[in-house]
Amino acid sequence: MFRPTMLLVLTLLLLSHVSLAAKDPDENEIRRMRVKDIKKFLDARGIECKECVEKADFVRKALSVKTIPVSQHMEQVEVSSEPLWEQWKKVAVTNCEKDTSKPDLCKNVGVVVDNLLMRYAKKYAKDLSVQPNDLTKFTFTHPYKLAGEKIIRRTTQNMLVQGTKSNAKIQSSMEKPLAAWLRDCALQNINPMYETLNEEL
Repeated sequence: MFRPTMLLVLTLLLLSHVSLAAKDPDENEIRRMRVKDIKKFLDARGIECKECVEKADFVRKALSVKTIPVSQHMEQVEVSSEPLWEQWKKVAVTNCEKDTSKPDLCKNVGVVVDNLLMRYAKKYAKDLSVQPNDLTKFTFTHPYKLAGEKIIRRTTQNMLVQGTKSNAKIQSSMEKPLAAWLRDCALQNINPMYETLNEEL
C-alpha cells in the first residue's frame, strides 16, 4: 500500500503534468486548427483580424500573437476619481525618474502629458461618446497602460539623447503617438498596443 506521503507526491506530479499539458499551442498545432478554433484563440487574447479572409491569414495572425497571455485584456482595474490627465501626469513623472536623475526634464514631461491628455481626452469623450471614467479605466488596463508608458518613456529617452528639456520639443515628439494611443484606448482598439510594445524603445 502507498503511504499518505507517497500518494501526495504522486498527486502533485499528476497535477504538474496536467498543468504542463495545458500550455499554449505550438506552431504546428495552430496550423492544424480549424478557422473557428483560431478565431477563439484570437478572441481569448483580445485580438481582431478584420483583414483575415483565408485560413492562412488567420494562422499568420495567430502565430504573431501566440505568446500573448490569455484574458489579460479583460483585466479589471480600479482607478481614482482624479481626471485621466492628472493620473497619467504622475505615471509619467514616476517613470521618468526611473530613467534619469534630471528632475526638470521629468517635471516638463509630466506637464506635457497633462496638457496633451486633457485636450485629447475631452475631445475623444465628446467625439466618440466615451464616458470619461470609462476612458480612464481603459488607459490603465493591459496592454493599454504598458503601451502608453512606452510612448512616454520613448520621448524621455529622446530628450535625454538630444540633451534638452524643452516643453516644445517634448510635445513635438510625444503629441502624435500619444493622441493616437488615447484614441485607440477610447475605441478599445487593442492591436496597435501590441505593435507599440513590439517596437524598439
